[in-house]
Amino acid sequence: MSRLWLINGWRQHYSSQKALLAGIQQAKLLGLDSYCSHRYGQQWWLCCAPVGARQQQQQDIVTALRQQFQQALQVVAVLQHSQQWVCVCWDHQQLLTALAVSNDDSGCQQVQLVLQGVWQRSGFQPLCLVSPELPEALQQWLDEVPHTRLQQFSLAQLQPHKTAQLQLLSQLPSWRRRRQLLLITMTLIGLITTLSWYYWPASARGDSSIDASQLAVPLVGMPVDSLLLIREHLQQLELLAGWQVEQLTLHDDQLVVLLRQGYGRFGELQQQLQPHWQIRQTAQQVQLQRNLASIGGDLEFNQSLSQAQQQLHQQLLQLLPAVHWHLGSTGITAQHHWQDLSVRFDSWYWLELSDVQQLLQGFDVRVMQLKLSRQPQSQVAMELRLYQPVMATDDIPTIGQGETDDTTLDVSSSSY
Repeated sequence: MSRLWLINGWRQHYSSQKALLAGIQQAKLLGLDSYCSHRYGQQWWLCCAPVGARQQQQQDIVTALRQQFQQALQVVAVLQHSQQWVCVCWDHQQLLTALAVSNDDSGCQQVQLVLQGVWQRSGFQPLCLVSPELPEALQQWLDEVPHTRLQQFSLAQLQPHKTAQLQLLSQLPSWRRRRQLLLITMTLIGLITTLSWYYWPASARGDSSIDASQLAVPLVGMPVDSLLLIREHLQQLELLAGWQVEQLTLHDDQLVVLLRQGYGRFGELQQQLQPHWQIRQTAQQVQLQRNLASIGGDLEFNQSLSQAQQQLHQQLLQLLPAVHWHLGSTGITAQHHWQDLSVRFDSWYWLELSDVQQLLQGFDVRVMQLKLSRQPQSQVAMELRLYQPVMATDDIPTIGQGETDDTTLDVSSSSY
């Protein structure tokens, strides 16, 4: 049985989550029944369907194509679907067209007319996915279009994807549900911490304040608030014309970004970048580097390592069910116990990483290393270090009395 694909849906672009939620409310007023949405760069793509599409288990053909060809920033697809021709085009973050026409000469002329308008865009050099049954006249016209990479592709090769599934308009987007769950969790943690401190014996609180001066020692790693600054840099670099961010790494206070050249030129890149970036060119890549200043982040030491590990692991699993978690080295100094953690999850855009940053603010943690990469798949890898003062519980595994081990795992070569 062939899969049912949604083609002629109600499609919109939005540049913010607030506008996306308003669009979903508008779809309800129009009498639509279900939707799917996904983020590409700074744009949210929304597709809404009438009553019956979700019951037939239809999937959005545009989202499925975009997920299967994530590395292709410019695509033209002309595919045969039943007795129709389907034409889907996108240019980076913008969806240009998604339509279905009749499988006859009139339909082919309509597809050719649409494609003629698409190819007038400046710098448009797409990957062209064409059905093996493409009419000869349309095939010859595509062969004559310059700067086009033709690839045969049939709708039978298109793989379904969970993000292409339709859900009821009454259901909130997944990112909104995760954010609500995180807010509830953080509120409960804050309430429990406040009650614990209020009912803690006064003598114990007094002893803690006396020893507080011993905690003012240098801590290894960057505060989690530095992720906000990295997010701003990445969002700016994603908008560079003719260049694509391939990899971003943070080690100590050094931020390094690798850019892959598209149609852009090196001289034009220098004009687009802010002056704080150091630039080095190698073949088809450019390396950007800058130092990040530490932006606050004093630790509160309100949990033991064992409690922090358990709660952090549980909350990460709630936020990102597919997250990979690994415990690394442990150590002790005169003032602190610490535990290294490795966290990895599949992502590139910063919605999930921003949620992780908010989650980490509830723990005594520093970022040791960070790596975002697009190859072989979009992935975020983080090396974290949890801290606890030595005057807390003594059930923490240590390396040895008075010893210190500041070694960390290298995210550039770690295997999971």
